Amino acid sequence: MRYLLRYGGGNILELLLKAAEEFPTIKMEFQEEIERELKELEELDDMEKQLLMALYSGVDPLEAHEFLGIDERELEEIYDRLIDKGILKIIRIRKVVDLTKNGKKIVNKLVKYGMGML
Repeated sequence: MRYLLRYGGGNILELLLKAAEEFPTIKMEFQEEIERELKELEELDDMEKQLLMALYSGVDPLEAHEFLGIDERELEEIYDRLIDKGILKIIRIRKVVDLTKNGKKIVNKLVKYGMGML
């Protein structure tokens, strides 16, 4: 029953509902499984659901904030929540960087001596 619910596809649900009507034990197990799945979904807020659907659809995780219309910090908070729930995993850490005072001096020297490669 659980296998069919999880991997069966579209019309399987309809078939299982019809079969469950004739077998009370199966019907009860079927209802319990659906309730567990719905409870799991209810634990996600709307933005988490939208993000999961976006990622599944191929949206780049680094650009998901633009797709969802939120800022990067909010996206990071959502990622943290979904990681804590075991729904997402970290595959790479992106470094956000900025030039230091020394870095800016180096760039100025590169430009001054025509060594910039843009």
